[in-house]
Formats: sequence, C-alpha cells, structure tokens
Amino acid sequence: MNIYIMRHGEAVDQFCRTEKEDAKRPLTENGQLEAFKMGEWLARKAPLLDEIYVSPYLRTQQTCQQVLKGVKQCDEPINKIVKPKTLDFITPLGKAKEVHNFIEELLLSDDNKQNKNELTLLIISHMPLVSSIVSELTISNERLFFSTGTIVQIDYDKETMQGDFVSIISPSQ
Repeated sequence: MNIYIMRHGEAVDQFCRTEKEDAKRPLTENGQLEAFKMGEWLARKAPLLDEIYVSPYLRTQQTCQQVLKGVKQCDEPINKIVKPKTLDFITPLGKAKEVHNFIEELLLSDDNKQNKNELTLLIISHMPLVSSIVSELTISNERLFFSTGTIVQIDYDKETMQGDFVSIISPSQ
C-alpha cells in the first residue's frame, strides 16, 4: 500500500490568535502553484489515488483543489480521481496515533473489496502533524521537516501495520 503524506502549499503569513483564525488562512499564489505542480507529479507517480483525506482548514482544502487540477492537466493517463474526504482530526494539533488508527481501521474494514495492500492514499495536512505521521507510520520513526507542498511516500505493509520511507519530494525539485 502506498501512502502519500503532503503538507499544504505556502499560506498567507498572518498573526492568528485562535485556531479558528488560523483555519481560515488561504494559500498564496506561490502556494497554489506548489500544489498544482505536486498534482502533476502525483499523476505521473501514482495515477491511481484510491482515497484522498484532507484537513478542514482552508489552506489544505485549497491545496487539494490545486493538486486535483494538476492531476487533471497532466499528460499522463489518469485512471481514477476520487472525491476528497475531509477529516477533522488531521489539523496542525492532530495526533499521529489517531491517523495510524484510522489507517488500520480502513485496512481492516470490509467496506473496500479490493486488495488493500494495493491501495494508494493521499493525506493533505499540516506541520507538525505530517512529520509526526511519517514517524508514526514508518519503521525508522524518522521525523522529517516538510517545506510547503512537500510529499513523502511510504510503502505501508498491512500485515505489520508499519511502513518503509520511500521518498520525499518538494515543489522546487
């Protein structure tokens, strides 16, 4: 199973007193371009995205929209584009263990009849959660810094419920 963990594109830098204010920060033009480029990259790397999960914050929702635009614009054949699902627990203050439990439940459920080791997931969230998710899901427990728009690929094993770090790519690459 392939899991792609993505940090949202560059957002407007503004002082926010509350989480509610932070949740409303939009992407900059550069952030939109970052997300679009990563969508094109994903279309070449993972033309079958079975599930897309995104934080409810404005900047992640906008990132997801731009990623999907990039996927659709790519010359590579796209076999499947799914409707993104919003998860309230993948915000900046979210817990990586909760995300891991969610993935385990997804794999163990009977809802999806296809071979679950062949699933490809995209999770779009925030720092520091994206770094914590990578650490939680991988055998190495490595904590990575994600610049905006960066994607990490994990090869996740349903049997062991752990994965191997495969790659990290940023929009500048």
